[in-house]
Amino acid sequence: MHALHVGHGVEAARVTLAVAACALLSVTPASAQRGEPAAPRFDVVSIREIPAPDDPRRITCGLPGIMPSGNRIRIPLTQLCGLIRTAYDVGEFQIAGIPEGTGIGATNFFTVEALIENATAPPGIEDIRARLRTLLSERFQLRVRRAPVDMPVYALVTDGGPKAKSCADPKSGTGYVTGRIASCTPLLPMARFTQFLSRETGRMVLDKTGVEPFPFELLWTPDTAPPLPEAPPGLFTAIREQLGLRLEAQRAPVDSIIVEHAERPSPN
Repeated sequence: MHALHVGHGVEAARVTLAVAACALLSVTPASAQRGEPAAPRFDVVSIREIPAPDDPRRITCGLPGIMPSGNRIRIPLTQLCGLIRTAYDVGEFQIAGIPEGTGIGATNFFTVEALIENATAPPGIEDIRARLRTLLSERFQLRVRRAPVDMPVYALVTDGGPKAKSCADPKSGTGYVTGRIASCTPLLPMARFTQFLSRETGRMVLDKTGVEPFPFELLWTPDTAPPLPEAPPGLFTAIREQLGLRLEAQRAPVDSIIVEHAERPSPN
């Protein structure tokens, strides 16, 4: 079983759990009873609260790892905030209003197991997102609204660039991990590039360069990494020196998910 990472968030913590076997909850679509088209949902779901990892600060609102296996998925470690991020495809900074002290705040962690009956193929990420939105509504009684919130952002602007350069390996794929973003084959759309930068900086990054996608490999040393000789510079310096671009602090309205109501998940 392989982990499907929907994005890079705060570093995932490892936790060893002894999870007892439990009965799974069968979900009956209420909309189907009213004759309406049923919202996409998991047919069987188990949500269990689990102990917090040794250092929960390292994964607070982090994107959870989703582990698919055929028509089943498992999310071994998550918080409500992480589930909302995945379901609505937003950053941590785009979520506001999660209540504390109700068993669903920053100190509460869950494992989720779900089954899609009669599936002819493994679910894709957009299918999983839609089913997670239903799960959140039904099991956490989640009610949200989208609204712009004025907040600090970064504008990506030109600073003598862009500096296009060939990738070290022309056959290298386009991708992103902490410390490296590559725009090789195919070229990385600027909107996707700024999305990666948003995850790294914890702020929305707006593309104000006016440039088309170009080939590059951006290498930097994360703030959490120990300084080493010959290591790349930090992210902000690397963007300026290697790409001829710059992150400029600004304020702007950012589309956000406002939590209006949420409860402890209903029993299995």
